[in-house]
Amino acid sequence: MLENNGNLAAITEDTIKQRMATLGIEESELQGITLSIDNGVKVQQNQTGTNSSTITNTGVSLVNYKIYGNSIQNGVPTPESPVEIQSVGDKTKNLFNQFTTKTASFSAVSNSSARTFEEGVWYRGLTYNNYSYPQNLLDYNVGTSTTMVKVNGQLLYGLAQAFKVEPKQIYSFSYDGGEGGNVALGFYDKEGKILSYKYWTYGSTINIPANAYWMTICLSGSTANIEISYSNIQLVLGTESTSYEPYGYKIPIKVTTDGNTTLHNIYLAEPLRKLGEEKDYIDFEKGQIVRKIGKAVYDENSNWTLQSASYWFESGVTTAFYTQIPVDALANSQGLECLSNLFKFDSTSDGINKSKPYISGNIGNLVVNFNNEKVSSLEQLETYLTQTKLEIVYKLNSPVYKNIKLPGIYTTKGTTSIAIDTEISPSEFVLNYEYK
Repeated sequence: MLENNGNLAAITEDTIKQRMATLGIEESELQGITLSIDNGVKVQQNQTGTNSSTITNTGVSLVNYKIYGNSIQNGVPTPESPVEIQSVGDKTKNLFNQFTTKTASFSAVSNSSARTFEEGVWYRGLTYNNYSYPQNLLDYNVGTSTTMVKVNGQLLYGLAQAFKVEPKQIYSFSYDGGEGGNVALGFYDKEGKILSYKYWTYGSTINIPANAYWMTICLSGSTANIEISYSNIQLVLGTESTSYEPYGYKIPIKVTTDGNTTLHNIYLAEPLRKLGEEKDYIDFEKGQIVRKIGKAVYDENSNWTLQSASYWFESGVTTAFYTQIPVDALANSQGLECLSNLFKFDSTSDGINKSKPYISGNIGNLVVNFNNEKVSSLEQLETYLTQTKLEIVYKLNSPVYKNIKLPGIYTTKGTTSIAIDTEISPSEFVLNYEYK
């Protein structure tokens, strides 16, 4: 076969005969042989499905691949029996959220002060023994793959994160870099009171005390006025030393050709979600993740108000409360359509059932309704949300586009299976490929 690979002029039967004549080849010598001309025309094919596809060809080029989000709940959520919202993406083993940009500090200096911690927050100027002097942290950088701290002569005051831990369990901690720095640990009870503290030696495991509920990991410097950089920070449950993977979620893609499998992982800060017909998705052609669904978490610090309009509650039976919807939510006069871990959504379009728990609202407000036996006052609501946070996923008022690093996925000659190996399958994938 003579193939036009794009570097030659157009090949025709006449040009072939001319080249044969130049080489002294007579046409009679090729009797019984068929000359075929492939001008490089490529044929495009599409596949759609939920988690896998099979291609049988002599090798194809993936010109696009889209993975769409999905969100499910196994059961009907109530305040008494919350139901987790599960989406596309498996939680990674890493418990340390190095990429968070949220920071905070404590005004109380004394190490006898009880602390109210939140996971995924960098605490500025908190030491392993619970003193708080943010002013001793001269400079810092967070939210990227490298975390930097710079301290003054008070060397213990750097950046710290807090983690809910399992008593009597063993954790492993690791990082790259850190030259000129040190790491120390603080252990706290459920009320946020310091129990014990110690320096940590690189390579050693972390043994959690029997009565510990929180652990802080403090990154600091052992040399004043020097920038100390920590990268690939990882905290995992267990004693086994494992390779680094980022905090968040991963979507494993298995590409198998004739029994040989290659695994590609896509790492995301949040899973791919779906609500109604709107879905997050990954676009391989553009190297983007497109977010159409948001997530919000409400706790005892959220600004709740007792609902006084009788439309929303059954007097003596239920009590309703409201707060503002997320600023990026798509407002709806029939209530903020959402999935919730504590309530089933109830639209106001047909009239809500105000005698039972629900989540709904109108433009600008999110409304939740409790049975009085569970919650009937703002004080009780605050107590409840201290123990159990309200989570919702909702439609964004406009898509959010972000460029991400995606693996190159290729097929070779033979039969190739491409499978999305997540616990929750995508709602759909679209595979577009071309072959010659």
